[in-house]
Amino acid sequence: MIGDPSGRSAERLLLSARRSRRTSSAFRANSPGFIDFDGPHGAELVDNYEWLSSYSLLRFLRDIGKHLTVPYMLAKDSVQIRLDAGLSFTEFSYMILQAADFLHLYRSGGVELADGAAPTSGAISRPGSN
Repeated sequence: MIGDPSGRSAERLLLSARRSRRTSSAFRANSPGFIDFDGPHGAELVDNYEWLSSYSLLRFLRDIGKHLTVPYMLAKDSVQIRLDAGLSFTEFSYMILQAADFLHLYRSGGVELADGAAPTSGAISRPGSN
């Protein structure tokens, strides 16, 4: 489980399952004024560990990684900002995890729109855009 970094130059935290569950619970508890979780059209908070944990490394690289090229990933602002300071493979590959999340949500729930800040936009933007 990989948490969000504290800033653009920080490495993402590796979270325990317990800490990840607490973070999700806190998010849900603190967001009623912004996100409606009630009713038939309410938001749903899901844990991507449920589907990402089933991937083996080889299956993930074959099924997901093959669709993103290294030049495409290197061109992203979120990567460019971090290259000089050092960028771990975990951090570099995060946009592939985000792409796998979106693919799963599209296939399982028909999700067609993703919105996010700069790090997320690297995974959800179309090729040729930054």
